[in-house]
Amino acid sequence: MNFSDVFNCNSKLCRFSPNGVNIAHVDGHYKLFIRSSKTLSVIHMFTCLDEIYGLVSAVWSSDDQSVLTTSSSISGSQHDGQFMALAERRDFADFLSVFLVNNWSLTSHFQVESSNLQAIKDSSDSEEHYWYLTCTEVRLLFYSVLGHLVSKLEPYQNGLGLKTLTFSPTGQFAAAGFYDQSIHLIPHLTWKSITKFVHPTSITQSPAEDEASADLSLSRLHNNDCATIYKETDYKTDVLSASPLINMQPSGPIKIKQVKYELVSQRPFDVPYTSPDPEKPNPKLGPGLVSFSANGMYMLSRNDNQPCTLYIWSVKTLSLDSVLQHNEPITAAQWDPVHCRLALVTGTPKVFMWSPSGCVAVRIVDSGRSIPAGIDIRWHPEGEMLMIVGKQAFFSATSYSHHHPHHHLQQKQLPPKSAANLRWLHRVFSNLSKQTPPSVANK
Repeated sequence: MNFSDVFNCNSKLCRFSPNGVNIAHVDGHYKLFIRSSKTLSVIHMFTCLDEIYGLVSAVWSSDDQSVLTTSSSISGSQHDGQFMALAERRDFADFLSVFLVNNWSLTSHFQVESSNLQAIKDSSDSEEHYWYLTCTEVRLLFYSVLGHLVSKLEPYQNGLGLKTLTFSPTGQFAAAGFYDQSIHLIPHLTWKSITKFVHPTSITQSPAEDEASADLSLSRLHNNDCATIYKETDYKTDVLSASPLINMQPSGPIKIKQVKYELVSQRPFDVPYTSPDPEKPNPKLGPGLVSFSANGMYMLSRNDNQPCTLYIWSVKTLSLDSVLQHNEPITAAQWDPVHCRLALVTGTPKVFMWSPSGCVAVRIVDSGRSIPAGIDIRWHPEGEMLMIVGKQAFFSATSYSHHHPHHHLQQKQLPPKSAANLRWLHRVFSNLSKQTPPSVANK
């Protein structure tokens, strides 16, 4: 990977513009810089007279025409920028107002079936549905723009409720993560859960064993005990002092630290697990990070009581596909908005990437620059580059045209699929497309 110079930014305040042409970042408390995403040169600099306090968030609309700023109310904007929803509490009850963005007229105003509404999510391409969620109630509500209750999901009683909610880019699926460490997959045709992903603490099968099994029926759905496992491994390698990777005076080769993913074949493989303190509020428990790939075929998740592990699920087979094990807790993981690949960081000068064909790990070598530890990620809207964000600085990363010799691409080692396997995959996908419950495997 190629890395740019490092630029200052306050509190991770740096973003690509929706069209990917520019980068905006705040340097200091008063200055806003606009840079070209290609050259990283400064195009504009704006200086504010005073610091602005009280704002909770500021979000661009999808048509680039409006900026929504909020102070205390909960709000959300529909994917196509046509509607904006505002939640408020009146007389100990939760209400929702839906506005038409082009003239800000009120479309509907209604009370929702919740005593503690916490956040709003909307379907990526649905023209009819909004989603509302609560954290203190185990309840997920589905409403139309006109205020009709379409469906509700209450997976259990008497416990902490919904922790995270995300949509596939096509809007065909939603994933709801709960504090019981499960993720419910919900199709947009029925708004009913069709499967539940449970984060395993032990992987007992390898993909080669699963592919070789004689029974490749629909009963393979929900197989969370079989996955390809990659583990972060540090090692040292010889590098000449004349290399641009380092900035040192001694001549001859020196050893520098590198990182790679190692394919783990040993089974069973125990996933590290931490038990949250029951006496502390907001326990680190359950899926705190969930998102879909650009094509909607894969989903990643990080269980907060397994902070060093990233799970990658196959939406096509409703099963666990890969497990990425790291030495430090994962601070951010994001999918490329165009290609089926993801990048993640762990609060260290390292960048990790995964795709269905394999994965790669890269250590960012200090060449006289102060390299910030990556705690967040921003993808270019067209997947052309990656922004690695630290607490007070950021830099960009682009791929080499050829793999760097020290960037080890670890590929999956799977046997070729037989005709029977391909027929089975076709049956699974056909049933999933028809929204047939997994119970058909037993019929």
